[in-house]
Amino acid sequence: APGWRRREREGDDIEVDEALHVALAARSGEAGDERVHRRLQRTGERVAAVLLIDCSASSAAPHGDGGLTRLAWQQHHARLLADAMTEAGWRFALHGFDSDGRHAVEVRRIKGFDEAWDEAALQRLGGLESGLSTRLGGVLRHATDALLAQVADRRLLLAMGDGEVHDIDIHDPRYLVEDARQAVRTARLAGVRCVALVLEEAGLDSARRIFGSPQVGLVAGGGLRPAMLARLLAG
Repeated sequence: APGWRRREREGDDIEVDEALHVALAARSGEAGDERVHRRLQRTGERVAAVLLIDCSASSAAPHGDGGLTRLAWQQHHARLLADAMTEAGWRFALHGFDSDGRHAVEVRRIKGFDEAWDEAALQRLGGLESGLSTRLGGVLRHATDALLAQVADRRLLLAMGDGEVHDIDIHDPRYLVEDARQAVRTARLAGVRCVALVLEEAGLDSARRIFGSPQVGLVAGGGLRPAMLARLLAG
């Protein structure tokens, strides 16, 4: 019903997308629209999400003007996103990843769906290190399987990184792009929304090829813009 999309300061239910937007805006020093309630009653939407952090060797490169590496930028903003998803009531998992050939794709657990977002998870997030390669397709398939195992009305896969894919056993980068693109296509057919936050303009072409242009956001100047994130998460 149309009434479910009305934004009110008070109401019977909370629109989780708007609540997530407001939480991110507050942490970024921006004023958010606090009209996050619905006027009608119904069971709240159940959202499951996986947030992926690129821990390949390229994540050790600097990003932006603040002296942070790409990995440090991801760690910082993963914490902000995890805080916001917790406040919005989403079930979510957080993983770092890298690879060393097709038979050695590593997914590092930071937080599982059934685990708390607590000090132990924060320590695992802070302990991530850069190294090895980026075989994204296998990681996307793993995340998709994990999401499909969750009871949810909406499922979201959010990947952060420089947008590039590579591995030691593949000499044609187009293969890895197409492999990841097929993984995204399969995920979407199963009902998983896949989006990407890309750190560098150099990685936009491959990221757009993999995820589709509307599902890719460029993080300009090292900052995560709530309006951009809200657009990517919508739908």
